[in-house]
Amino acid sequence: SSDMEHMVNQMSSILEMRLSAVVEARLQKIDPKSVEKQQQHQYSSNKRMLLDNVVINQIHSFVSCIADTYNNSLHYHSFQHAAHVTTSINKIVDLLQDDQTPSSERESVVTPNNTLPNGGRRVTLSHCLSKRNVLPEHDSLDEHNEQKQIVSQTFGLKTTPLYLFAMVFAGLVHDADHAGVSNRQLICEESELALLYNDKSIAEQHSLMIAFSLLRNRDYKNLRETIYTTPDSCREFRQVVIDLVLASDIASPERMQIVQSKWKEAFRSQKQQLSPQISFSEKDENRFAAVSPGVMAVTENQDSFPASAPHRHCRRHSWQPQSTSRLGIKHTLNLHGTKIDTYGSEERIRASAVMDAIFNASDVAHTMQNFPVFLKWNKRLFEELLVAYVNGRSEGMDPRCGWYENQILFLDMYVIPLSRRLDDCGVFGAFGARFVNLCCENRKLWMEKGKEITKNMIESVGDIAPSS
Repeated sequence: SSDMEHMVNQMSSILEMRLSAVVEARLQKIDPKSVEKQQQHQYSSNKRMLLDNVVINQIHSFVSCIADTYNNSLHYHSFQHAAHVTTSINKIVDLLQDDQTPSSERESVVTPNNTLPNGGRRVTLSHCLSKRNVLPEHDSLDEHNEQKQIVSQTFGLKTTPLYLFAMVFAGLVHDADHAGVSNRQLICEESELALLYNDKSIAEQHSLMIAFSLLRNRDYKNLRETIYTTPDSCREFRQVVIDLVLASDIASPERMQIVQSKWKEAFRSQKQQLSPQISFSEKDENRFAAVSPGVMAVTENQDSFPASAPHRHCRRHSWQPQSTSRLGIKHTLNLHGTKIDTYGSEERIRASAVMDAIFNASDVAHTMQNFPVFLKWNKRLFEELLVAYVNGRSEGMDPRCGWYENQILFLDMYVIPLSRRLDDCGVFGAFGARFVNLCCENRKLWMEKGKEITKNMIESVGDIAPSS
């Protein structure tokens, strides 16, 4: 259809733009003068000249093939969702802190979101890291110092185009060939995919397999060689995409624990200074199960629990190495007992944690956009879950039961804490508070209008017949 063609063209343009930035950064390292000459003959907003027509055609072909893997009869997990997520990622990374924003402005911004109920000021990571001299106190006119400042403000994201390309690529492919049911349902059905992926992040691993298998096709040789030029850059690209797509499996306690642990390790010293998290009781876990496709449980280690909640630590060995650093997601041991720094630097693990937050926020971007968009995708999710229920593929969970309350629970337990991370990390400057404010505004409107909206949704679907 024309709508599908439009989405394919739009997604292709986003990938072209981000890949052009990768090529430009690569050429800048090799021959800065050649890049300057090319830029003199093109508009700054159009960098397609850095890609030859073969690569541009291969990008369009790849996007078209990925679009065909999506089941567009699904109400929610269709290619339109992939396009929405990819567009949201692209927009959010465009909002990364501008390199010209003075540090004093970043630290002094006070918004309604920064004010706590007791009248105190909520301290963001941008402020904390600056006080520890991770961020420079003043902008410098020196080119080297300016570059160093950009890295510090965004933990290297803004100066690493390969990461940004990997993010939009992951958004495009993250739900390829989605079945419209949860991973837990696939496990209960003993599906071939569940057996293939050993009951672990089934849908996510399947989407990754489809994407990378397609990219390996000989028809995309030029595209591959443009994305990465060395084995190291290939591994780095793949690792970022894999980590992001797997992190989107919010129904998996193991995956969520990795995301939570990464964030805590990345920003450990600032943990006590951040905004308090939403608290809830264990009885809410069953209600939370019907909120999002596949979300079945929340572990007590998640950030949405109060800080006083007990934490369980699993030790691989009973002995501890003679080192001041702990073992965990950041530091591990090889077979010889030598410590390995998994991420290589503080900025790398912080960049990874921020990418996780951006990607997961984009996956539920409708909750941080205006209320009509929120309602559009809320209804689509409701309809997809209802179809699964009618077809006997939802473990007997009828989304019509408690839909209004479950949306509030999902916002409180997952979305609002996630939006606060986007603000706390400081990479968006003053705009970071906007994510939180939009979530809270949607929650307020849903509290006021959600019961009537839910009633109308239930009446509008009528009696859905099981699929043949």
